[in-house]
Order: sequence, then C-alpha cells, then structure tokens
Amino acid sequence: MVWVGSGGDGTCARNREGFKGAATMKIISITSKTSMSGVTLMLGRAVLADLRSSGVDTSDVTTVVGVRTGAAFVMVARDGENFIVVASGANEKVGVEQVRAGVDRRLGRDDVLVSQAEIPLPALVSAVTRADEIGARAVVNLAPFRMVPDELQRFVSAGR
Repeated sequence: MVWVGSGGDGTCARNREGFKGAATMKIISITSKTSMSGVTLMLGRAVLADLRSSGVDTSDVTTVVGVRTGAAFVMVARDGENFIVVASGANEKVGVEQVRAGVDRRLGRDDVLVSQAEIPLPALVSAVTRADEIGARAVVNLAPFRMVPDELQRFVSAGR
C-alpha cells in the first residue's frame, strides 16, 4: 500500500496544534513554480494547501529556484519496523535570517517554538536561541536525528 500526503514530524505537530486552536506558523522552503517538474510543483502546492486548510500561517514559507520540495519516504516492514528516507530538498535552503525574522515577528514570551532537525543546523540554532532570548519556550525534536551542539541539548525533547 502506498499513501502520499504532507506530513513529517514538523507538519504533523503544527497541524495538531492548529486543530487545538493554537496559532501556528511554519517556516520552511519549497520549490518555486518555475524551477522543476510539474510533480515537484504539485507537491509544494499540496503541502501549502494542507497547511493552510489546517489553519497554519504560511506567510514565512519561501520558494527556492532550482531545488525540489523536500520529501520523506517511510517504509514499513511486515513486523511494523519502519525506516525513513529523507530528501530535504528546499528545506536545506532555510536560512538563519529567514527563521530569525519569523521568530521575531511571531513569537512572544507566552509562545512555544517547536522545531525539528529538518532544516540546516545554523538555522535551527538561530531559531531556538532567539526564541529563548525572547522568553518563549523552545523545544527541539531531533527528527531526523543529527548531532547538535551543546547549546541546544537542553531544548531537545526526549521520548514521545
């Protein structure tokens, strides 16, 4: 069986919060309409449509020329074990300035930043440290797993 849809830890977490009535936003990058194949363009548009229909603020989503929208492939064995292959695509182009501007524009002392390791490490560090400076609560979900600097260790969530 094959299921296709927008998802990933970041999208699912933000959609859940949106369903609960929390104001949610997403800072990512997708492909631009002039850069790649029609399938890639449809994927980027589908992700945006899904986020918007869930009440997620997408005003900080940027488009990138020449890079495909990211995707992940989840393979599940008969015994239930899964293996996830991540193709980061345009999310690898999320920059320090992009996340810092989004955090400054959207977060206050009573807010929570939930971030994943789906974006480059400098952007992740910038978003988390800026949220902490503002007084917002910052939580890092290391999905997909990667080593992070000591300064981020206290923000990493453990378990589910």
